[in-house]
Amino acid sequence: MREHLAARQSDAEVVYIEGGRTDDSAREALRASVDAAMHEVMASRHHAVLERLEAELTGGRALQGIPAVKEALAEGRVETLLLAADRGADPVLFASRRDPRALGTDPAAWGEDSTAFSASAAPLLLRSAVLGGASCTEILPPTRCTDGVAALLRY
Repeated sequence: MREHLAARQSDAEVVYIEGGRTDDSAREALRASVDAAMHEVMASRHHAVLERLEAELTGGRALQGIPAVKEALAEGRVETLLLAADRGADPVLFASRRDPRALGTDPAAWGEDSTAFSASAAPLLLRSAVLGGASCTEILPPTRCTDGVAALLRY
């Protein structure tokens, strides 16, 4: 399997896990190794994205907070949307089926648009990001992002 993976041209990260599948105790040890490796990779990626966010904020190539991020999403300038894991305090935003990337805080902005609707911020931000070709990632606490929302911009 290692030879096969090494021969493939891929940007995917490969993590080798020790262990086997011979009996129940070996499977349990393998499961524990897989869980530990997944945790390590996720923690490393989380740390890397927060470091990049800090650097990009300083360089003006990132934004934070719902007002700034929703505008960048509507303009198609977001490369990666970052959302904090805890979205319990999300405000309500408004959107329209006619312009699915546009988001607002005032329903009056859509005038007589019969397709306008409201929802929590997170799903509407994700919808706008996906429709704009942006990737998305969840950021775990602690995070210093305003509103628990940030964006890395295309440049």
